[in-house]
Amino acid sequence: MNLDTALSAFVIGLAGATHCMGMCGGFALAFQSQTADLRRLTPFYHAGRLLSYGLVSALLSFAALSLGGPQLGPILRLVAGLLLVAMGLHTLRLWLGIRHLEALGAVLWRQIAPLARKLLPPQRPTHALLLGSLWGFMPCGLVYGAVAYTSSAVDSPWASALLMIIFGLGTLPAMLGLSLAGQQAQLWLRRDAVRTALGLLLLGSGCWTVFKALSHGHVH
Repeated sequence: MNLDTALSAFVIGLAGATHCMGMCGGFALAFQSQTADLRRLTPFYHAGRLLSYGLVSALLSFAALSLGGPQLGPILRLVAGLLLVAMGLHTLRLWLGIRHLEALGAVLWRQIAPLARKLLPPQRPTHALLLGSLWGFMPCGLVYGAVAYTSSAVDSPWASALLMIIFGLGTLPAMLGLSLAGQQAQLWLRRDAVRTALGLLLLGSGCWTVFKALSHGHVH
């Protein structure tokens, strides 16, 4: 893994702030309002989320290496780029088609959500860690794009997991803001200038990923 790859993963997470607010805002606010020892348990909550992201990326990387080897990498990178473009357009409110993909993911989330709600409010660090790990499976086009990117950008499942955790670290400013500051963070992220800047950043990242997949991966 090189610095450019790690930085790209982090920036993708950072740029998805407004989408994180929309998809996970309700869950984060529920955690904030129901958790008595908020500052002590919040790190465990987000650690669980990042670990679940890493696990999914590692599993996809392992499957890709087992089934397609290097030939599958450019295809996954192309998919990642297209998803990031879709996320950028969604953030800019130019095209909302990514919601159809998230609706498919919602089928799985409907099975997981009742388990997550039973853990609210978390009483111990282990409860917060488990709650966060379940939260990591919430349907999110940004996460799908990041999983496709991280599982194809490096050559081992362990590196894919680490890269996905770096993506998760990029989401922390927005998600910690929601967990700790609640509606004040939501109001800041809803500003037009912030949303436009983040949308353009996602759009640019997606276009660059598509370009690299097509020019270096020989995807036809």
